[in-house]
Amino acid sequence: MAAEIIKYYWPKLIDLHNYVPASSVINKISNWKTLNRKVLKKLKLCLSTEAIEKLSMADANTILQFLKSLKLVVDKFEHEKQLKLERNQNCALYVIDNDEVVQVTSIISIKSYELNGFVISFYFPLGTQFCNKEYLSKEVVGLINKLNHKINDMEHEISHMSSLISMKDKRIQDLQLQNQLTKDKTSEYVSNNL
Repeated sequence: MAAEIIKYYWPKLIDLHNYVPASSVINKISNWKTLNRKVLKKLKLCLSTEAIEKLSMADANTILQFLKSLKLVVDKFEHEKQLKLERNQNCALYVIDNDEVVQVTSIISIKSYELNGFVISFYFPLGTQFCNKEYLSKEVVGLINKLNHKINDMEHEISHMSSLISMKDKRIQDLQLQNQLTKDKTSEYVSNNL
């Protein structure tokens, strides 16, 4: 169960397949030693051999002490994550609203969900109508801006080509008119000279 709690907060730090379901004390000790060596050491939450044995024998006081220590580590992790977000708050957040990319600056809360080992975060701004929108990264906004620029260029080219086609059509009409006039003059000349 401790491995599952740690997996929730640090999904890349732990592989649950390393821990076999165990009912014997020897297998529980083995699982705790593996957890201590591979994971708890990295979280600076190392357990002594005595603590591992007591945890394996389900000593209530040792379990409570371990869970309190783990909670402190989790709380510190969550606090650091919040501080990191606040430090990165200088980076603008964006949302698409009515086909417009809108920058949002003040955040009220974050909701994070884990999906297949990836953490997906949703940011909810303070005092805007975008509370149910997902925010876009700078890279996505940059891509959207590039695509919008390409669309504008293409629309300009289409407009230019339309005007060229219009000029070509007018030139064709003029040439057809000249051709008709030339035919008329030729036929008039031929009829007058015969």
